[in-house]
Amino acid sequence: MICQNAIGYHNEIQELLKKSMLNMNDAQILAWMEHEFKPETMFCYWQDGRLTSCLQTKRRILSFKHQKIAVATISLAATLPDYRQRDQFGQLLEAFLEQSSHNELLTMVYTNFPKLFENRSFSCISKTKYYWIPADKCNQGNDKNIRFYHPNIDLYPLYLEFMSHFDGSIILSKKDFEDQIHYAIDCKKKVALMMHGEKPHGFAIYKVLNNHVKIDVLVYLDSNAILDLLRYLAIRNDAISFVVSMDERIEKLFPFDIPRNQGTILARLNNYKLFSKWTKEDVRNANQAFELIQEPMWNHFIE
Repeated sequence: MICQNAIGYHNEIQELLKKSMLNMNDAQILAWMEHEFKPETMFCYWQDGRLTSCLQTKRRILSFKHQKIAVATISLAATLPDYRQRDQFGQLLEAFLEQSSHNELLTMVYTNFPKLFENRSFSCISKTKYYWIPADKCNQGNDKNIRFYHPNIDLYPLYLEFMSHFDGSIILSKKDFEDQIHYAIDCKKKVALMMHGEKPHGFAIYKVLNNHVKIDVLVYLDSNAILDLLRYLAIRNDAISFVVSMDERIEKLFPFDIPRNQGTILARLNNYKLFSKWTKEDVRNANQAFELIQEPMWNHFIE
């Protein structure tokens, strides 16, 4: 049985995550439940009198040709180990797409498993690039320009200024943006600020894993902000990895470090007739829709 919300099932969802999301420890699950769990937009699968699978979805705002459009997104999927290979995810996905097709023009997902979605009319619209930079190559910046986040610092204007250079991208509200910062902190991640004098020119959300730094989110107003951050992290660790969108020209800073493709951003055009009417363009699928975007895309905060 599929239930189209998880209202009243907080404990069951938390227990499901503990048994199925082995990449999350107890602290991360608690943080996810506080900041990311949205019971009104979660799809649940019940079998044998228990909750066996769930699909967390969200409604986000997409900047498309610098107009705002509501899109449906997927942020998490989990199934109990004993109930996998039974198409429960597929059935939850079908229920979600049936609902989103009546409420949003587009559905989007960021994933490392695109084949799960391609047979349901999703199209690849972009990928992300993964860089691994050894510490000895990060010697150009000034580590003294790094500060750390505290709650009275408002990073939202900096985020909006950064996003003004992109299109075809998710734009978080102030509340959602601040919730992402607090979620990261509760997951024991750090938020570093790259300063230009007394003004932040960038920020990064990262975590340290055995002398390797994994940067989850990188926002910057100039290349100096990136170099300052990497210099600071390189002094204290052996290597830094990060993921950027296809349109970010990190190769200008590290021309001999070849990135590899990471995740895939897929989109599904839920109603091409209505979308064509809205854009005043004849489009029949998501690929054609995103070909209308002339400016760079930034692929983070989709979930």
